Amino acid sequence: MDFDLLGKVKRTRLYYTQSLMPILEAIINSIHATLYSEINNGIIEIEIERDNSTAILDLGLEDHRPIKSFTITDNGVGFNDINYKSFETAESTHKLDLGGKGVGRFLWLKAFKNVSVDSSYRHNGSFKRRTFDFKLVEKGVINHHVAILETPNRKTIIKLQEFYPDYQKTCPSTIEELTDKIMQHCLSYLIKENCPLIILSDPNNHKKITINDIYNNSSFNI
Repeated sequence: MDFDLLGKVKRTRLYYTQSLMPILEAIINSIHATLYSEINNGIIEIEIERDNSTAILDLGLEDHRPIKSFTITDNGVGFNDINYKSFETAESTHKLDLGGKGVGRFLWLKAFKNVSVDSSYRHNGSFKRRTFDFKLVEKGVINHHVAILETPNRKTIIKLQEFYPDYQKTCPSTIEELTDKIMQHCLSYLIKENCPLIILSDPNNHKKITINDIYNNSSFNI
């Protein structure tokens, strides 16, 4: 990155009560990625990972241990050369027409210790895979690799790992609460016919919720 990442993240404001903003921004990025790909079967999957360092005292109860990490997977356009260049540009206007502010990735580093990206995308009739880590270090992007894929695949996986404690404390602990927050934040997209499926899963409690279905049955859709 050709700007002061450490200074940019330090100047980026994110209150502890806004712990979900980095995740919500990542989901909006995935929605934009599916809209740019102009596909009719867009899908975004969000999986939560709980802090398993402490035991559950009563195995009969639902697991409400704090959430420490999120994995967001989509089948959108991916981190092709254009999108990767935008990622490396501060205050990028690349997705301004879709409402993108170009600051979401800085929020990731405010709330999480580690971010990793694994993106497979179409490139000149073939497919490539780009992987890198995004950390709060001088260059920001490390372990950057691009390879040719032998088999077609379009998938981007972003892992927001290890909440900082002050943000983890204010993150909702149930999948139902998270569903409500995501639905409210994504309302302007959920009303559209081309909105991708947004699926939230909580493996520890064997729960999976399709947020589009919740929206379609809610008062927001009246």
